[in-house]
Amino acid sequence: MSRKNKEILSVNTTSNKMYFGLAVLLHIVLGVLLFSKFDKTINIEPMAMAPAPAKPIIDAVAINESEIASEVSRLENIEKQKRQKEKEHQQALQKQKDEAVRLRKQEEARIAKLKEEQTKLKLAEEKQKKERIEKEKMAEKEAKEKLEKEKVALEKIKQEKEALLKEKQKIEEAKKQAEAEALAKQKKAEAEALAKAKAQKAEEERLANLRNSQAILDKTMRHAALIGNKVMQNWRQPVGVEIQGFKCKLSVRLSSTGDVLEARVVESSGNLEFDRSSELAVRKASPLPLPEDRDVLESFMKFTFTFNPETA
Repeated sequence: MSRKNKEILSVNTTSNKMYFGLAVLLHIVLGVLLFSKFDKTINIEPMAMAPAPAKPIIDAVAINESEIASEVSRLENIEKQKRQKEKEHQQALQKQKDEAVRLRKQEEARIAKLKEEQTKLKLAEEKQKKERIEKEKMAEKEAKEKLEKEKVALEKIKQEKEALLKEKQKIEEAKKQAEAEALAKQKKAEAEALAKAKAQKAEEERLANLRNSQAILDKTMRHAALIGNKVMQNWRQPVGVEIQGFKCKLSVRLSSTGDVLEARVVESSGNLEFDRSSELAVRKASPLPLPEDRDVLESFMKFTFTFNPETA
């Protein structure tokens, strides 16, 4: 079936549908008009004679033909507009199809031309590639021959340089060895001298420290004896306590002026009264004498000593 026949069939089908719809719509309009203007009433009136069944009184109402004609005309206009729009729509679709066909053919022609150009270009490139490869092979062969000649010449020069370098290295190594031996002897002598000097200095420092330590120890012992004597002078033997064999160790903390800040037993004698009397004696002896030597003074700011009345 041709496209033109299809369009005619489509228009006929649309027209048939239109007329059928118009007929249905016309019947609906007539029904509405009849329903709105037709009034059925039943009047029952009493009669003097025997009652008889009343008959309905029907008022026939004439249908306004002008209204029907106007409605039919309006519907026909609407349908006509629809047909016109449908026709325009079909024409627009056909135009789009024709344009699509034209564009497709145009694109196919463009692609065919492009493929032809690509084929020509590919053949030209292959030819150029082949020529380039031939030239490269020839150039590579010539370069290889030239490189081989240069390699032989360089190898000869290299061997000569290596011979000279080996001779130079022997001379340098002999020189370095001689310098290293001389430097080693010098360092050994310096190290021995330095070690001797360090040993001598260390011995001198040891002797000095020993003398200093002994002097500090002597001062400490003398000052400890002074503190012990003063504590003993302030100690009172507890009544009824035998002191034979009693001794205790006390921890004492002094102020910078010798005042006793703390005195407590850290190792008990075993007798509580003796321990208390020892602590009391230290406190009564406050202030305790302080040494003038600062090295000795530091050790007497906080110290421990053993209180033994039998040896005091």
